[in-house]
Amino acid sequence: MKSIDVFPPDFQNQELRQSEAVLRRIAETGSDAVVTIALIDQTSEERYVPGSGIYPVTRFGYYGHFLTYYGNWIGSLYNPGYYTTDKVYYIETNVYDVQSGRLVWSAQSESYNPSGLQDFLKGYKKAMSGLLKKEGLITAQ
Repeated sequence: MKSIDVFPPDFQNQELRQSEAVLRRIAETGSDAVVTIALIDQTSEERYVPGSGIYPVTRFGYYGHFLTYYGNWIGSLYNPGYYTTDKVYYIETNVYDVQSGRLVWSAQSESYNPSGLQDFLKGYKKAMSGLLKKEGLITAQ
């Protein structure tokens, strides 16, 4: 069950700001646990990607003339190195028991350069579900 189905997007409601009222509302759904996912930090890391080069072999006919040699190998003999910036996202996932309100499981993870939010969430959901199943906290449906 998604939280938006239980709690309206408008958090101006003072009842929702009281933790006991929130736990009561969650318990009314029949849920056993609450899973929270939070972005706890994000950083940018710059790194150097080294260049690469290849040494041409002499069995091809374009070695007979400079222009054919140059035209064939320009751009492929050496690729210079460059700097790139990686985006790193630090995410925390917690599972709380609804009845007691206590933390029963927690994980922190890092994601490097996700291509997009939807793709990231799809993979993250799969990874977290797998871990929770492995730990015996949820069952396969």
